Amino acid sequence: MGFFDKIKKAGSDLMKDGDIMGKIRKGEPLTDEELSFFNEKHPNETQEEIKQKYDDQQTLKQHKAHKIGGLKFFTDERGYYYFSNSKELTGERYYLVGFDWSGPQYKVTSTTVTTGQDKQKGKKGSTLGGAAIGSIIAPGVGTLVGAAVGASGKKKTDINRKSETTSTQEELDTTAYLIFVEKDDKRIKKDAITCNSTIAKEVNSLTFTSEATALGTAEIVNEPQIESTGNQTSVTDEIRKFKELLDEGIITQEDFDSKKKELLGL
Repeated sequence: MGFFDKIKKAGSDLMKDGDIMGKIRKGEPLTDEELSFFNEKHPNETQEEIKQKYDDQQTLKQHKAHKIGGLKFFTDERGYYYFSNSKELTGERYYLVGFDWSGPQYKVTSTTVTTGQDKQKGKKGSTLGGAAIGSIIAPGVGTLVGAAVGASGKKKTDINRKSETTSTQEELDTTAYLIFVEKDDKRIKKDAITCNSTIAKEVNSLTFTSEATALGTAEIVNEPQIESTGNQTSVTDEIRKFKELLDEGIITQEDFDSKKKELLGL
C-alpha cells in the first residue's frame, strides 16, 4: 500500500470510527462489521463504558457553578445544591431553605469645603507711627502716649467666606448566612458569606425550597419539590417582616431574636 493510500485509509477509518461512536452514544446497536471494527480499534473499552462516560459528561454539562460572597457550590441537574471543588455526579445534596441577612449598612463621610477670603480695612502701622512721634516729643512718657494714640486706628474685617458640606455614603460588606438542609439525613448546614446589596441580588436569584418540604419525611424520588422564589413566602421573607416590625418599634429586640431562631429552627 502506497503512502497516499495509507493516508486515504486512515481518513476513512477515522470517519467510520466517528460514526460508530455516535451510534454507541445514542444507544443504537452495531452491525457485525461495525462491532468487529470497534473491537479492533478499542480493545480496552466496552460499548457500555463509552455510553456511560458520554452520558455522565452530558449530565455534568447541566450542573451550574456558583461563587457568591466567597462561597463556592454547584447546582446539579435536578436542582439540588452540593459543595465541591469541581463538578461531580455523586456526594451529598442539599436544599437551600434560607438567607439570613440584616440588610445593607453604610459608612457616611462628610466633607466641608470653604471658599472666599476675609478682607481687612483700616490704617496699617498707625501704632508704630504714634510711638515714634511720642519718642521725639518726650522720650519715655511720650512713647506710651503715642502708642495709645496709634492704637486708636482700629482695623475692620469683612467676612466673605462660604462653607458647603457634602455627605457621601458607601455600602459596607457585612456577614450573611445561607442555610441548607441535607436532603437525606436532614442536617442543617449554615454557611457564612460576605454580603452587600449586589450579592443579595445574586442570592435571591437562586432557587429556594420551603423548609417544610426540605425537612419533610416524604421521600423525594425524582425532582426536588422546589418552589419559585417569586411566589413563595420563604423563611427570609418572614424574618424581614419581623425586622420591619422591630425597626418600627412594634416589637422588641428580644421578640425579634426569638422569632428568628424559631423560623431558622435553631
